[in-house]
Amino acid sequence: MRSGAYVEILGRLGSDIQIRSTREGKPYGVLSIAVNKKVKSSSQNGAPKSIAKWYKAIVWNEHLLVKMEPLLKTGKKILLIGELDVIQPTAPGTKAHNIILVRSKSGIAVLAEPSMSEVEEETFIEEQEEILPEELTA
Repeated sequence: MRSGAYVEILGRLGSDIQIRSTREGKPYGVLSIAVNKKVKSSSQNGAPKSIAKWYKAIVWNEHLLVKMEPLLKTGKKILLIGELDVIQPTAPGTKAHNIILVRSKSGIAVLAEPSMSEVEEETFIEEQEEILPEELTA
């Protein structure tokens, strides 16, 4: 098994996948994923409020890009499995930020609509923990 920091992100796409190319002409995709987190409200009624945390993911697997591009549209709920990486600052005064790299063919699942209940999502995630990306089993 390869070592590394791997993460699962369950959230909604903030925009359609953006297909780009490297200088050498290799295609890759950029995803922007929102994950909603419920937090306690400081208001008097105490009702929980939802805060969106945003993640960027880079999809390097060309086969996955071709197969998934028509499905990766704004608002779609996805489960993404990828390697956590840190992009170091290139200019003074800029900060490092996290990015998720997806290289495996099994790195993205588009979830059916209507969205699952929270109980169904937890069950789905538990089932997915047994399915490892190809790059983790090599």
